[in-house]
Amino acid sequence: MISDTSHVEECGTDEYAYVGGMKRASKTRYVKPLDSLPYENKSLVFIKSFRGRANNGKVYETFIIDRKKEQLRYWVQSVSIPKTWIDSEIQPPTISCKNLAHDIIRKLYESYDMYPMRIDATIEEGVYIKYLNFINKKELSLEVYNDLDIAAIITKDKEILTTFNKSSSLSNIANAFNRR
Repeated sequence: MISDTSHVEECGTDEYAYVGGMKRASKTRYVKPLDSLPYENKSLVFIKSFRGRANNGKVYETFIIDRKKEQLRYWVQSVSIPKTWIDSEIQPPTISCKNLAHDIIRKLYESYDMYPMRIDATIEEGVYIKYLNFINKKELSLEVYNDLDIAAIITKDKEILTTFNKSSSLSNIANAFNRR
């Protein structure tokens, strides 16, 4: 809950607010344009509804939606395999596999500000996640398999720098990937 309501704008009864390019109904409270907010992550969308007290005596509750994080969840859940793989009796990623992949992606995003370049199914029956570091030119490839095993490899110029397995911590993987 955010107590600072200085960024709240109230829409009139005949008006609409535009948040993230989407037209919203007038009875909901929205924020000023994202560029004018004092927050670092401009991808946040703040939605106000009637709960809690604000400076003007009205009651608001703030919901924060991080669009990038939401997009990651749907991206992982939408991973599927091509029909030719089904014909070859290759299993698609299971729900447990997708959930574990999403947990890993979310932790890397929240803790290390790492956003994947690619999320896809693997022929080894799991989820493939690829990260690129444009500063040090490293690539991190993670695979989460249906048996919930995890493998990771960091490469630079197609040369293998290090590998990780399920017993490796995400902090070790992220630190090795971000190290120059």
